[in-house]
Amino acid sequence: MRGRKPKPLTELEEKGTFRKARHAHLRGANNDLPPIPTEPPDCLDEYGRAEWTRVIESVAPGHLTAADAGVLTMYASSYGTYLLATAKLHEEGLFSKRKAASAGGEKGTEKDTPSRWYRIARESLADAMRCATLLGITPVDRNRVKGVKPTTTDRAPGGKSRSALNGLNGPIRLSIHGVEGDENAGG
Repeated sequence: MRGRKPKPLTELEEKGTFRKARHAHLRGANNDLPPIPTEPPDCLDEYGRAEWTRVIESVAPGHLTAADAGVLTMYASSYGTYLLATAKLHEEGLFSKRKAASAGGEKGTEKDTPSRWYRIARESLADAMRCATLLGITPVDRNRVKGVKPTTTDRAPGGKSRSALNGLNGPIRLSIHGVEGDENAGG
């Protein structure tokens, strides 16, 4: 798909930008689908089954449907592989000794090379993150779906947004290694 990903229906409604003519096809799209099964598939190992169960129990009801089962299976499998590879990395170390062949036919010397488990862990974590994004279970995607509104403390009296430092009055006192200084002192 080209361009930006479409915003979820909940985000459109929270922001007040939902338009019936443009977004009506999004309403009820997931309501017709059965809920996702609570039992993990048999193809997952113990790590993957545990992650499947954790995700199912931690997401809001109705967030995942049966249509998401394949992506959740890929996520749980990748995450399980990541945990297994990480355990092997801790067990065997980040580097391993390998015999390096020499050009002159001499005996090879031992050389430190990165462990194969490092590559497996890195690739499986990348796959798991891609699937987690598709499922909307990363912190960024979760906030996007919720449509987080700024709190009243983040707003100035006129309703304008302000930063945390914008409302400070008076000089700012800085302390670096026990030596205090005044930012407004110009020095």
